Amino acid sequence: MGTGASGQLPIMPELYQEAQRRGVEVVALPTEEACRLLSGTGWREAAAVIHVTC
Repeated sequence: MGTGASGQLPIMPELYQEAQRRGVEVVALPTEEACRLLSGTGWREAAAVIHVTC
């Protein structure tokens, strides 16, 4: 999950709870780092929510 250019986008605790319930790992990083991490994965290996407005 991209948390904005400066990493300031808050992530609700409910998101982590629901991800855990579904067996999904959440990786929250500043957007630039998240994009770098994703660039090394295949389209079936990961999904992303990217905050790109700041």
